Amino acid sequence: MKPLSKLSLPMKLTMAGAGLAVAILLFLWLALPRIIQAQAEQFVAEKTGHRLSMARPEFDPFALKLRLADLKLVTPDGQPLLSFDTLLVDLSSASLPKLALVFDAIHLDGLAMALVELPGGTLNWTPFLDALKSKEPEEKAGLPRFDIRSFVLANGRLDFADRRSGEGFETHVAPLDLVLSDISTLPDDSGRFKVAAQTTGGARLTLDGTIDLDPLRIEGRLLLQGLQLAQLGPYLKNALAVPPEGVAELSAAYHVGNHGDRLDATIEQVEARLAGLHIVLKDAVGPALSVESVELKNGRYQLSTQEAAFGAVVVKGGKLVLPGVAAAPAFASLAIEEANFALAERNAKFGKLVLAGGRIATKRDSSGSIDLLDAFKSHASAQQSSLAPPAGQGAEQQTWRFRLDTLGTR
Repeated sequence: MKPLSKLSLPMKLTMAGAGLAVAILLFLWLALPRIIQAQAEQFVAEKTGHRLSMARPEFDPFALKLRLADLKLVTPDGQPLLSFDTLLVDLSSASLPKLALVFDAIHLDGLAMALVELPGGTLNWTPFLDALKSKEPEEKAGLPRFDIRSFVLANGRLDFADRRSGEGFETHVAPLDLVLSDISTLPDDSGRFKVAAQTTGGARLTLDGTIDLDPLRIEGRLLLQGLQLAQLGPYLKNALAVPPEGVAELSAAYHVGNHGDRLDATIEQVEARLAGLHIVLKDAVGPALSVESVELKNGRYQLSTQEAAFGAVVVKGGKLVLPGVAAAPAFASLAIEEANFALAERNAKFGKLVLAGGRIATKRDSSGSIDLLDAFKSHASAQQSSLAPPAGQGAEQQTWRFRLDTLGTR
């Protein structure tokens, strides 16, 4: 082997370059993970007062892969905000020629996130996010250039709590799985996505479709199965004395996107079914409405026009239980066809309404009072204050206008 002093200049430069490359790779392999861990934990603590902890990152400079594990983010008083088991990031060598961040794969496993609504309209995340905001005004910039060929979220969990009132409400969504492919902000690139989630009450939500980010355009289908209406009880407690009963299912197609300078959204092909509905209207022993099933067909709603419509609604096995009335009013079926709603103008038009198998029985006592009329009057009196228009608003502003073309009975 020739002494180093006798090597030619090009050979010396080649060996120096190779040595520098080896040194950089060793630095990236051995030193960079320690720097990432220490700097990230220190930055979060100093900037926000929150605490970030993680296992030592692993980086493979040859394969351009980064692995983070056991990350936890908690508030200054120790309340959990976010954690995950592992995050694997596979950076593609195509990033350089495309002048963009190109990821062959991103895999996030065991994500757990806590979202809490607090009094005053804030969230448990608000202090952390506010601390990260720049105090200097920033110019509005476009979306960063990136291309994610595969993103997978597995075994996720969302813990949600509403603590705006004293009673509060909590629920959990788990497992939460998300699959995205070919998500890109590069010109003429579009990708597909699929979201699958299940609540602790057994409701299952599936979203899938395509997404373009620049300009924003999202379209696909939504499927909701097994939603127990009792889970909505905490949100309806001001209107209903006890949580409603029933199971709902819904499917629809949706389109969301920028149209010029505004965002618009359309939901169409809506098919919904509600089974075993039972609603107590006043208090635990007050009027109650029971329905065997409700089916909605070919529904549609557009955000920009504030218009909604459906092809048909069929209600079967309806019964209204009223205190003091022995025979509850009931019907076998109620069908409404071709309904259109102009929500902004408060107009509703119905093509046809057909009532089948209706039954009403009344009883008149010795004083001349009719039990059914007395029950309706009692309920209407109790609800009068809640139906009155707010102060400063006329009754005309609160009035809906209805039109029915055909009414029939069987």
